[in-house]
Amino acid sequence: MSDPVPAMADRASACAERVLAADSVVLASHIDADGLTSGAIAATALERAGIPFETTFEKQLDAAAIDRIAATDHEVALFTDFGSGQLDEIVPHHRAGEFDAVVADHHQPATGEDGEEPPEIEHHLNPLLFGIDGAAELSGAGATYVLARAMERDGVDNRDLAALAVVGAVGDMQDTDGGLRGANEGVVAEGVDAGVIEEVTDISLYGRQTRPLPKLLEYASELRIPGISGDEQGSIRFLSELDVDLKVDGDWRRWVDLSFEERQTVASALMRHAISRGVPRSASTA
Repeated sequence: MSDPVPAMADRASACAERVLAADSVVLASHIDADGLTSGAIAATALERAGIPFETTFEKQLDAAAIDRIAATDHEVALFTDFGSGQLDEIVPHHRAGEFDAVVADHHQPATGEDGEEPPEIEHHLNPLLFGIDGAAELSGAGATYVLARAMERDGVDNRDLAALAVVGAVGDMQDTDGGLRGANEGVVAEGVDAGVIEEVTDISLYGRQTRPLPKLLEYASELRIPGISGDEQGSIRFLSELDVDLKVDGDWRRWVDLSFEERQTVASALMRHAISRGVPRSASTA
């Protein structure tokens, strides 16, 4: 089995062994895009491993939430997309034997107070502990994916869960530079190999999934193009002159509705338009 993030492989294996040895698990995750995908990855891995589990989602992992998790009376508590910053609250329950804690997170770990050693547990999987930027290079879903890969046994292949890890990374704004980088690249590569992710070059404009094409170009803040940006009629005029059917039953299509060839046609025309109006080539291809 290959490791999507080699630096985290040994810790991931130790965490996986603890989870796989559990009679039952309570899975706790955060309520946001990264947390929901983290929970989905972990739940799928647990189900495939045949481990009974209960799932709970928390908006905030405070002392009351951890008390509720402890009260579920499961052998292992698996925290995804949170837990690192709450180890000071988790560790007392862990040491009291209320649960064995396993954390797959990417947030800054809790620090000790008044010169004390920071709280820590044996099964703590966080890219920050291995010199990997948890804000930009691996999300909570990515850390949970690394754990899920380490949990594979008896022919199970969890590489299809890479698609969820990418959704989590994008949901946590780790694609702000136009793509995923660092440890995320290993996750993407495994998703491509598994056939659940396709790598393509595309425009990076807000609203690709939702806005009609004229509005997509008119309101694009990533790059100002004279005659199109902030100009409703200019945007419509530009699109109307292209040799592409950009409407369905009289309604403008969205970028996501276009085929690869249609996207190439629009993007190429947009680049020519921008350059002809003085936008530097480096800016128009960013």
